[in-house]
Amino acid sequence: MNLGAYYTPPYLVDCAYKLLKKHVGIEDYTLLDTACGNKEFLKLHHPKKIGADIDPKCDALMINALANPKRENYGVSQNEPLIIVGNPPYNDRNFLYQTRY
Repeated sequence: MNLGAYYTPPYLVDCAYKLLKKHVGIEDYTLLDTACGNKEFLKLHHPKKIGADIDPKCDALMINALANPKRENYGVSQNEPLIIVGNPPYNDRNFLYQTRY
């Protein structure tokens, strides 16, 4: 299966993080990357961050982010401030077609 991976370049991660720090003040937030791939967002010096991915080779929390997107699945309480970062968990466009036909 081709998971359609696209890894966020480090310069975009740095830019996004700087913008979040400047405009949101994210020090008390948990950063959640639901398709962490090469883990660029997890490499940031941030107090609390969680990475999940559907790819077992990623070595992160194994979860399909689209199947059941609840905070509890990531160990984040309802009262905890949360920012979701990264690329959406895309998939190979042909995968569903190939599995059906």
